[in-house]
Amino acid sequence: MAPARRSRPSEVVWAARDEEPAGPVPGGPRPTVGQTAQRIAGGEDWAHAVRELLDGLLLGGPVDDAEPVRVTARVDAYLAALVEHICAARGVAPPAWVLDPSRFLEVFWWPSDNPALQAICLVQSPAAFRRRGIFIGATTVQRV
Repeated sequence: MAPARRSRPSEVVWAARDEEPAGPVPGGPRPTVGQTAQRIAGGEDWAHAVRELLDGLLLGGPVDDAEPVRVTARVDAYLAALVEHICAARGVAPPAWVLDPSRFLEVFWWPSDNPALQAICLVQSPAAFRRRGIFIGATTVQRV
């Protein structure tokens, strides 16, 4: 007798919902950088949208060649840093928009509100983020 088929988490999560999900369904299509920028510009929480983008990129999702819409200086720099970091990990050149000088911050930024982490983030922040003045923990761009 064959074992019973187990539901995928995305089937369990969305099975009882009547409306369409606000963002991508787990296991469904991955958001692009352009779609993520549009979602953030539309008012969605930037950290949540970027985590979903990171999930897709780490699973091999494509990197946009087209420049995404501008949101804020910090979000624009963060998206550029994330794409540069992913491209470096893949061993490919980043799109030209990533290196635009306007996607670098003039004032340092720690996305975490915890001042106790600032010293750690100075050391651990990946190079693509550090050179833009963004300081994050090493595990921020890792997903499980």
